[in-house]
Amino acid sequence: MKNNYFLILSFICFTFFFSACKKDEAVTPTVSKTELIARKWFFSEQYIDGDGTKVVIYGAGKPANLTLTTETTPNDYFNFTKDGKLEVYTDSNKKTVTGTWKFVNDESQILLAYDKTNATFKIDELTDKTSAISLSVTVANAATATQDEKNIILIGAFAGVVTNKTAKVTYGLKFVAK
Repeated sequence: MKNNYFLILSFICFTFFFSACKKDEAVTPTVSKTELIARKWFFSEQYIDGDGTKVVIYGAGKPANLTLTTETTPNDYFNFTKDGKLEVYTDSNKKTVTGTWKFVNDESQILLAYDKTNATFKIDELTDKTSAISLSVTVANAATATQDEKNIILIGAFAGVVTNKTAKVTYGLKFVAK
C-alpha cells in the first residue's frame, strides 16, 4: 500500500513539475523603419522598367552593350542617419553629396533631397540586409514632369524601354547593407 501512495504521490509531483514549467514564447523585438534604414546601403542593382520591359542598368544581368555616362560601382552608397541626414557617394567621380530624407505616406514612401534630386520613392522592400526603392513616372505627363522624372524617361528611352506606346516608366534601386 505504501508503494501505491508513493507512486501516486510521485505521479502528482511529476505532473505538477512539468506542467508548471512552461517554456516562454520567444519575443521578437520590434524594430522601427527608421532603425532599419539608418545605415550605409551599397547599390546592388539599378533598373529601368517600361510597362513590364525591365532593363538592368547596374548589377547582375546588365547588358554588355549598355554604357551610361556615369557608371555605378560597387562602392557607391546611400548613408541614412536616424536624424534624417543623407550622404550619397559615387565612386566613379569620387563625389559625396549630402542631403536629407524622411518617410512620407505612413512610411510607405521615402522623400530624398540631395544635390539636384528631390524625389519621393516607393519603398518596395526594407529589411536589415536589403532594401529596394522605386520611382514611377507617367510618360504622358512628361511636359509637366520634374527634372528627375524627365531624366528617368530619358534613361528609359536610352535603354530601349520607352516607346511612343509606353504609359509608365519605373526607375528602381536595390541595395545591400554592409
